[in-house]
Amino acid sequence: MPLDARIYIATAPELVEAALLRRLNHLGFHNVTLGKQVDIRSRSAVMAFFEKELPDYVFLNAANIYSAADPFKPATWLHDNLLSVANVIEASYLYDVTKLLCLDCASTFLQPMILPWYVETLPPEQLDGTLRACQVTRRAIVELCRSYRAQYSCDFVSAVTSNVYGAGRWTQVPRGHLVPALIKEVVHAKELELRRIDLLGSAAQRHDLVHLDDLTDALVYLMNQVSQPECISVESGQPYSLAELAQLVSNMVGYRGQFEFVGSGPFSVLLDQPEMPTLQSLGWQTRVPLGDGLHSEYRWYMQHRHHDLPG
Repeated sequence: MPLDARIYIATAPELVEAALLRRLNHLGFHNVTLGKQVDIRSRSAVMAFFEKELPDYVFLNAANIYSAADPFKPATWLHDNLLSVANVIEASYLYDVTKLLCLDCASTFLQPMILPWYVETLPPEQLDGTLRACQVTRRAIVELCRSYRAQYSCDFVSAVTSNVYGAGRWTQVPRGHLVPALIKEVVHAKELELRRIDLLGSAAQRHDLVHLDDLTDALVYLMNQVSQPECISVESGQPYSLAELAQLVSNMVGYRGQFEFVGSGPFSVLLDQPEMPTLQSLGWQTRVPLGDGLHSEYRWYMQHRHHDLPG
């Protein structure tokens, strides 16, 4: 991307959007427009925006985030996300965008925390609806990008990632996710001198964690270096078992109790991606070691605990 390129971050979870904007600004890109300026569910609004701004490069994340305090509504979520994806992809074709990168990180922001007491409060149909919504959106992203490449020779690229972590996740998704949930629960257990922590999932279940800083670096790399029809998986390439992650956090916090692993977890299927090329196989490497990322996350949590929700 040339430094004077017009860049549009169409939609993204607020944390990802802010981190990507910081990354682009740091690299010298300052002609960047954010998605909050237009309702991309509206075709007319999207077309009017593209006609006026004529972006050269578009980053599109296919996951509008719902409030964690509200019940997940799969029909509404699917409707909004599919409209958003279709509108931005069509506008990118019609207004000759140089390149579109469509990222799916929905599973990261929709999974409930790994604590059994939380999952038990959710009705089975909500869990099933969330899983189905993630799968449908992912298929739509991949097929739309591939179809526009085949039919119109557009340089549209799709990518997926999951288990994103990084300082700031706490306030955006109050119920937390893998790393935030582990840190919060271990800190509380240490302070309350609890002897055992129950975690939902198999001790051997493996998780590939991508730090937020690595994700934004990967997005820029994808935009600059990758052009192919296959969906790309953004991952660290070093998965850890849930037991290993729990022990890492326990050692970091200084907790001396035990962990009890319960069941397999309702979202374990999301961790099993179809066979797809990884960004590492295309020359990209992560830069944030897991230990450094966990310590940074832990420090952030301890400094911002007044924002934490009871649980």
